[in-house]
Amino acid sequence: MAKRPPTKAGKSTLILAVSVSAALLLAAAAGAAAGGCSLIGGRQTAADKPPVIEGFPVVDPATLGEPWLTAWYQACLRVPGVHVASFDGQNTYILAARGPKPTAGYRVELRRAEPGADGYTLLFRTVDPKPSDVVAQVVTYPAVLILTPHPADAITDVLFEGSESLPWPAPSPANAAIVPTEPLPGDRVSGTTLHLAGYARVFEAEFQYSLEDGATVLASGGVMASAGGPSWGQYSLDINFPAPSGPDLLLRLFDESAEDGSIIFEADIPLQWTGGK
Repeated sequence: MAKRPPTKAGKSTLILAVSVSAALLLAAAAGAAAGGCSLIGGRQTAADKPPVIEGFPVVDPATLGEPWLTAWYQACLRVPGVHVASFDGQNTYILAARGPKPTAGYRVELRRAEPGADGYTLLFRTVDPKPSDVVAQVVTYPAVLILTPHPADAITDVLFEGSESLPWPAPSPANAAIVPTEPLPGDRVSGTTLHLAGYARVFEAEFQYSLEDGATVLASGGVMASAGGPSWGQYSLDINFPAPSGPDLLLRLFDESAEDGSIIFEADIPLQWTGGK
C-alpha cells in the first residue's frame, strides 16, 4: 500500500519540534558559557547539587560591597587553597579556590560542616568536566565563598573528596590587614620597576614589603597607607629592583608586631619575571 504524504499539520509539528530542539541547544550553550555547565551530559541533578549547610551559607561575590573585601576575594581567587579571614573578629569568610583552569566546567562545593570538640571540620568536593562535555574554552577561576558567624580558629580541619585537594592553610596573597590590588598573583613583570597598590589597616599606617628572587632580596622597605588601623587606608608606590636571575619572584607584604618585632599579617604574592630592563 502506498504511503500517504504528510499532512500540513504533520509538517508544522515537525518544524516546531526541530525549532524547539535548536532553541534548547542554543540555550544550553549560553548557559555553559556563562556558568560552566556542560551542554551534553554532566548536568547536576537535584541529588547532586551541594547541600544548604546551616551556619555556612554560600555568598555571591557580587554582593560583597566593600572595596577591600572585594579585593581580598579577587586576590585569593588566583591562588589554589582554602583562604580564611575574619575582618571583624567574629564573622569569617572562607574561600575555597582552585586557581586558574583552562576551561569552564570546573567546580568546588562545600558538602559538610561537622562540629567536633575543638571546632568544625569542613568537607569540600572538587568536580572536573568530563571529556565528553562541551564547555567554554576560556580561563576560569572556580571557587566557593562562604560566610560563617564562627571565628576563624573554629575551623580546625579541612578535607576534600573528588579530583583535587587544595592546600589548607593556604599561602594567601591577602588577609584581614593587608589586601593588594596590584600586583596580583601570577602577574607578569617585564621591567625593573614594580607598582604596589591596595588597602591596609595596620598600626600607625605602616607596614613592610620585600621582593625576593629565591634566597635573594632584590628590594625591601616600608609602605605608608593613607590611614592607620582600625580604619582602612590605601597605599600606592613604585619600587625599583635589579633584574632577577630567574623567572620566579615573590612579593611579601607584612606587618611587624609592636611587641616583639615578629612578622604578622604576611601576604605572599607570586609573580613571573619575563625579562626586559
